[in-house]
Amino acid sequence: MAGMQQHIPAAQWQSLHGIHTVATNTHAPWTHAPRRYRHAGLITAAGASSRMGTPKALLPLPDRTPLAEHQSNRLKQAGCERVLVVVGAQADTVQPALANCETVINPQWATGRLSSIRAGLKPLSSFDGCFIMPVDAYGVSLDTFKAMREEAETGLHAVVRPTYKATPGHVVWIAQRTLVEVLATDTAADTPMHALLAPHTHRLPVPDPAILRNLNTPAEWARALADEESDPTP
Repeated sequence: MAGMQQHIPAAQWQSLHGIHTVATNTHAPWTHAPRRYRHAGLITAAGASSRMGTPKALLPLPDRTPLAEHQSNRLKQAGCERVLVVVGAQADTVQPALANCETVINPQWATGRLSSIRAGLKPLSSFDGCFIMPVDAYGVSLDTFKAMREEAETGLHAVVRPTYKATPGHVVWIAQRTLVEVLATDTAADTPMHALLAPHTHRLPVPDPAILRNLNTPAEWARALADEESDPTP
């Protein structure tokens, strides 16, 4: 009709004038990158190993790798950025034989395992948490460490300790805030670590009997090697 303007849709008008718009979703959720946890590892190998007759840290695997080195490698595979091996008894022999490991000497090793844990934790203060295991907890699977790490990274627990058929294992993960308490406590060095941590511990069931290993004699070591050979679970 004469005298009336023709209505042009907005999209067509913008196209005619070279104007282009980009569709946006104003309701998209705000997302954050997941926090990256940093883990360390601590292996206690300072005892006298009197019943074994030789330092447990140097027990040879079939490929001749010393046990402490094998355990250190396992923790690194599990996601630990730094792993320390605490040595004490016969340190002048054990330390040189672990050239591929980072070691720290505990001169007070005879006072109890807690003194070794304190000696090893001091250099690891920059990490979010630490896996602690005795050197003779041989054969703990990577799946177990993965499950512990995932539980730790929920941020809900000060301590994560795996269990097998309701029996607590010898491996534990401790958050940094709890590590500080362990270092500061006046608790006697012969106090069992797990007793000290019990009030803070979250128990995590795992299908891994190796977490219960406490190898003290040559016969027990031979059986552990045989068990791992017959069931080589990674």
